[in-house]
Amino acid sequence: MTLEHLNVKIFVKNPESIGDGTEFVNMFHEWIQGGVCSELMLDVADYSHVPAGPGVMLIGHDANYSIDFGDENRPGLLFNRKDKLTGDNVSRIKHVLGQAVLACDRIQKHKNHSKVVFDPTTVIFTVNDRMLAPNSQATFEATKADFQAALANLPGLELSLLSTEPRERFAVKATAKIASLAELSPLVGAQ
Repeated sequence: MTLEHLNVKIFVKNPESIGDGTEFVNMFHEWIQGGVCSELMLDVADYSHVPAGPGVMLIGHDANYSIDFGDENRPGLLFNRKDKLTGDNVSRIKHVLGQAVLACDRIQKHKNHSKVVFDPTTVIFTVNDRMLAPNSQATFEATKADFQAALANLPGLELSLLSTEPRERFAVKATAKIASLAELSPLVGAQ
């Protein structure tokens, strides 16, 4: 099974630092103007008025970044890869995680958002394509080795299927015993 249209979400440890997310509109515009993302970024959309929604989105040609509140109403950085990636599943998983880690690091180092702290102990990977990856135990078993290989150096790594509801997207929850975002950087080659 080839994993495409991968999303990854890294939660915020201190949700009060995010507020309603609207403060990220200017920061995302700075990212476009500064060309800090490896993808072509096009626009910023503010969906902060939507309960448990996508918050503020940085929209790109190949990928989106957002300060997402999601179904769990827990804020975090969501990286959504829209276009196909080259390489095997392991390199694809590492790529999307790497892009999310870089974005989280940029946010934590930003002059206006330096109080935001991301929690790398739980990361959610989602395949945004129900036809490609049905939400089932069989899909989890078919891809588990790829996730294990991509995340092999994380201490205390545990993988689980986020939900068994067939109408939901296939999502893998990865938990590890790490203290900071910096511990993910060497794993994915982020700097």
